[in-house]
Amino acid sequence: MTTHIQLLDTAVHAKIRSRYATEIDQLQNLGFSELGFYGEQLSAFSAVFLFPMVLLMRRKGEMISIQWPFRLTAWYILMAQAETGTYALPMGLGVKFYTRFRDGSGLISANFPSQAVPKKETGITKYSGARGVAEAWTLHRRALEEMTAGGREIERRTNLERFAEISRKEDDIERT
Repeated sequence: MTTHIQLLDTAVHAKIRSRYATEIDQLQNLGFSELGFYGEQLSAFSAVFLFPMVLLMRRKGEMISIQWPFRLTAWYILMAQAETGTYALPMGLGVKFYTRFRDGSGLISANFPSQAVPKKETGITKYSGARGVAEAWTLHRRALEEMTAGGREIERRTNLERFAEISRKEDDIERT
């Protein structure tokens, strides 16, 4: 299970901003602003069991650390747009957009391919594909418009705890 940890170290904030400067600029141009910094910490010995992933993340310039007992943590900037209640998460593969609905369901879009499909009972609808950030955002907004026209209400209050809830649901994937 993934644990979400708030990151308060301003020196690491600067490194994350530098790593994702291009994506942050693109997102700011789309109306997103900085919400905070956090880490996704995996289970004990995850750095050992997922060693090939650790190497790939390092190669992609991801901000990662390993804590005892060999827990892998990836560090990110989290951005949000108040108008749509949407979170934006720049990461090594691209950018993901997350929007929560008041009924507990959610919409997740990514501008890169993803094979992970959340379980149906999570209420998460997920779209992905190799697109630019602006195009992925346009498609996400269109899907939001369709979903709200169908009666869903967007949860517009954004904070790390609410983001962690939808992120955990995304991690509850179908095993095929």
